[in-house]
Amino acid sequence: GDKKNKFYLNWYFKSRIEKDDGCALIASDGEKIIGYLVGEILKPESYRTLSEIAELRDMFVLEEYRNKGVGTKLHSSFIDWCGKKGIKRIRVVASAKNLKAINFYKKNKFKEYDVILEKDL
Repeated sequence: GDKKNKFYLNWYFKSRIEKDDGCALIASDGEKIIGYLVGEILKPESYRTLSEIAELRDMFVLEEYRNKGVGTKLHSSFIDWCGKKGIKRIRVVASAKNLKAINFYKKNKFKEYDVILEKDL
């Protein structure tokens, strides 16, 4: 239920803040939280030549604050954090139907790398 979800979210954000390989950013308008970004450094798949890759795990901006540069500022702050960690590549996974998010990421120079297909049985 809601209590379990709230516990998981608290743990999730806390683990990103406390661990050196995690990043949690918050955008605010005064005292009001209007958006966030969560990312982390991962070991890539064994077939990749990179030793580390950062993943933008989750980003959200309240609807009334979208298209006002909030997401871009969160993304830029994440890029800065990655640079300080020596990361050379970042990735993001987006739902194929979330065209607004996909367009945002493409506008910020993300390119398609893998395509994941699923099928219900």
